Amino acid sequence: WYQRRVRVVKYSNVTIVATHSHFLEGFPFAQNKDVADGLYNETISWGIPIIYVSPMATLRHDFQKDPRVTFTYSAGFTHYCKEQGIDNDSPRCGKVMLSGK
Repeated sequence: WYQRRVRVVKYSNVTIVATHSHFLEGFPFAQNKDVADGLYNETISWGIPIIYVSPMATLRHDFQKDPRVTFTYSAGFTHYCKEQGIDNDSPRCGKVMLSGK
């Protein structure tokens, strides 16, 4: 179970990042973001999300004001579901949400 979730994170190159907006006080803010996890390689990739954010990006300002964040991944962001003949909206097409600071 755990390994399947790590694989979704590991092989995704896109995530949805949700924060508390500092521009729209009291509202959530989410956007798609490219995500890295080292090289696309079994021995170097660990399933730990890394994003690069410009100093001028809205996300950076949100992170500085409130470091709580949620990363949302879907196996639909990878080729797994398509290769298995699973619709991206099916519950069998795994989803992972990572929340923290």
